[in-house]
Amino acid sequence: MTDQTIKLQRRKFLRILTIGSALVPMSGLLLHTPALAQQEKLSEDDPLAKSLNYSHDATKVTVKQREEDQFCYNCQLLQGEGGAWRPCQAFANKLVNENGWCSAYVLKT
Repeated sequence: MTDQTIKLQRRKFLRILTIGSALVPMSGLLLHTPALAQQEKLSEDDPLAKSLNYSHDATKVTVKQREEDQFCYNCQLLQGEGGAWRPCQAFANKLVNENGWCSAYVLKT
């Protein structure tokens, strides 16, 4: 091996080591972010909730768009199994009531 080849390999190794060292602390942030978002219940006063006509109680929704059998618990966007409050993809994983409804409703298939 020539001195130039050794220098190039050393530079490549140091570059990879530097990038990897920077990514390790950031990976911890990615693991904890969803857990923090899932702890917060969605408020009916939230601007996005208002724009999508969200209600904790679907039976109180008065828009013509909602059909009688539409609830968060049978919506494709609701995540998790069981529990009255679960994360919803439409609201950045904030918790919604399984008996609620919003206009982003998609029937679970």
